[in-house]
Amino acid sequence: MRRFAYAALIATGALAIAAPIAGATPTGAPSGQTQTDEGKLDPSKAKISVSPGKGEPGAKISVSLYCGAEVNASGIDAPALLLGKAEVVEGTVYMVEAKVRPDARPGKYTVSFKCPGKAVSAAFEVVAPKGKAPQQPKQQVKVKPKGAAQTGGGATAS
Repeated sequence: MRRFAYAALIATGALAIAAPIAGATPTGAPSGQTQTDEGKLDPSKAKISVSPGKGEPGAKISVSLYCGAEVNASGIDAPALLLGKAEVVEGTVYMVEAKVRPDARPGKYTVSFKCPGKAVSAAFEVVAPKGKAPQQPKQQVKVKPKGAAQTGGGATAS
């Protein structure tokens, strides 16, 4: 009887310690997601992020999206990016691998998505490629004329 009591005590203690260490959530929400008191996912916590926040044409970029509900993540609007296929990372968290468009001009752009009940957006900046400074136009003539036009002295005029 004592062995059974000790085993039950040890098992209870192990479970009490293991649950917080393992990061278990009592509501059953996957990590990174929040649930309301009713146990439903919370769309008010919707978010989109771009990493890194800037890149030159051709650079690889990651876009992550959380809407608090299952959505079609292929509807992300990103004019400066070539988006790959959206993949579910966990629950309703989506990840999209992208590249900066090769013809994208340097400047600030917006990456956006319309989640149910909330539109989300993030800023992204396209930077000029390194080592390619804008070239100055070449001069049209090598020697610039000085003074008045040299048209002759007028001795042959009639």
